[in-house]
Amino acid sequence: MATTSETNIKDTLKRVSISTALLAGVGSAAGGTLGLIRNESVALYAKNMGMNFGIFGLLFFGTRESLLRGQRQQNSSAGLLNSQVRDFDELYCSALAGATTGGLLAGLARGRKSIISGVLAYGLICGTGQFLYTKMYRLRQHLILQSLENERNGQPKRGFFEYVWSGEWSPVRMRRLSHEEAAKIRKEKELLLEESKESSSASS
Repeated sequence: MATTSETNIKDTLKRVSISTALLAGVGSAAGGTLGLIRNESVALYAKNMGMNFGIFGLLFFGTRESLLRGQRQQNSSAGLLNSQVRDFDELYCSALAGATTGGLLAGLARGRKSIISGVLAYGLICGTGQFLYTKMYRLRQHLILQSLENERNGQPKRGFFEYVWSGEWSPVRMRRLSHEEAAKIRKEKELLLEESKESSSASS
């Protein structure tokens, strides 16, 4: 019977393998498209770019999972729940894994002088990507929970685009005006315009 540690290692290897394969597939598709645009060998472009994406993915996801594993152990020692610090841990580990992988590959490909630029560029790209992924994941969770709450209250379901249109996702809350409020504002503007016309005619 497999222990908890062995199960966690298998799950980690599975996640790394699947993520690497998906990234390699994206690279192959992008490479094939680029070869088609340039009127070059589609198969060669797809193969080379797929390999490059696959190598980066293997190093990145492997490093990221190792960092996350160590971070979870530190959380356990400090008495923190992983759910409490999950977003920060994933952002931190993704940025650090991207910087490590980018610096390593840049140094191997273009020499020592490119290490710093590789660290900064890939750290920023991977950190930003993780931040956006987390935002979309939380948005999806919010929509699911809101849909369940609406069902319990007997309210109609709201789709994704309705939620976006409502502006509730934005940190800057914007409220849509009612017809009465819009009419009142329009009337005030008309009165100001008439007053300005009367004052200008009186001065002339």
